[in-house]
Amino acid sequence: MIKAKDFPTFSEDFLRQKSEPVMSIEEAQDLKRQLEDSFPDMGALGVACPQIGILKQASLIKFPNSKDFLFICNPEILSCEGQMTLPQEGCLSFPNKGKTTVRYKTVKVRYFDENLEEHLVVADDLESAVFQHEIDHLNGVLYKDHVLMPYRREEQKTGRNEKCPFCLEKGITVKYKKCTEHFNG
Repeated sequence: MIKAKDFPTFSEDFLRQKSEPVMSIEEAQDLKRQLEDSFPDMGALGVACPQIGILKQASLIKFPNSKDFLFICNPEILSCEGQMTLPQEGCLSFPNKGKTTVRYKTVKVRYFDENLEEHLVVADDLESAVFQHEIDHLNGVLYKDHVLMPYRREEQKTGRNEKCPFCLEKGITVKYKKCTEHFNG
């Protein structure tokens, strides 16, 4: 394990790439070892391979009430239901930038372990959010994409008197300052 301050950071462009499937038991076991070595000693619930510079579909999870790690590879969310708001979701790849996010309350996930044995799990609440966060990493999706107030890159800032671009996509014309859904002014 490493200290969180020593966790590597990669560009957002790199993290937005889709990862390749894990193809063998040897590869899965090697990725598990690398993820364990890279897992911060405190403050983290999961680490995905793209976060340590490897574009493979594998992640290591440590739930708050567990001493053990859960290695998942080639995971897939089979179903999801409900919504919940997380008051402060964070990511090791974007230190000190926690955001309020929206996630599914319950997810059913199929994944393979380090021996490529298949598992099905239904996760609720925080565990559901952790699965979603880690699986998103493997698909090039970041927690910023689930922020309650839409994430906008700096060059996409909208002035208060301009039409809300998010509403325009839905065919609604409203000034950004009057849009109660997106304006946080």
